[in-house]
Amino acid sequence: MTNQYFSSFLAECQSAKPFQKRDQIIIGINQRDLRSKKLKFPKIPPEFEALRERKEVLVNKKRLFVSPLELQIAFKLYLGSEKDIEDAKHLYRLFKGKLDRRLLDDHNQKLNITHVFRRYLE
Repeated sequence: MTNQYFSSFLAECQSAKPFQKRDQIIIGINQRDLRSKKLKFPKIPPEFEALRERKEVLVNKKRLFVSPLELQIAFKLYLGSEKDIEDAKHLYRLFKGKLDRRLLDDHNQKLNITHVFRRYLE
């Protein structure tokens, strides 16, 4: 993010009303920027759990936090779009040997998607 863009972003934030729990922030160079990221407040239990159980990874010597893969896979299946299911399949195949299967099964059960998991990933 350039200093000019960041300054503009801060000015907009300072002039806006305070954030509400339902608000979200989209950060990008412009409205068509494919690299933009959406930040939002958690609303449902899996989103709170993603924050509470976050994992630290290092990327180019910089800290980044991500939600547990088991939760990401289950939540993608829960969302259920064709793209989300493909994302879940990809993550599952890529990390299959490193996943905590009991934790994955627990997330599937909490989200009531065990049948979806069996259909697409077993």
